[in-house]
Amino acid sequence: MYNEEQLETSEQPVLDLREWKGHRVLAKRNQVYMPGVITGVSGHSTITVKFDSDHSCLQYLNVILSPTDFYDVVSDASPGPQQVFFFSFVFRL
Repeated sequence: MYNEEQLETSEQPVLDLREWKGHRVLAKRNQVYMPGVITGVSGHSTITVKFDSDHSCLQYLNVILSPTDFYDVVSDASPGPQQVFFFSFVFRL
């Protein structure tokens, strides 16, 4: 049986984003995804991204828990060799 205090604290997951520091990402800036690296984390859903192009930093709040800002920062990962083949199509939205 849960008391009211336990229910309130269990609604938001406690995440440790420190392992994300140094991770390459594509972060949305002015409606365009730009490459960068995560240089800082705060709390369980705030990260700071340093952009490659101009070395400026931008903080993204609530990147994990927000239903609307969830895709503002995505991993900059290359597809595996088994996912790439001749005549593959790349879509740009």
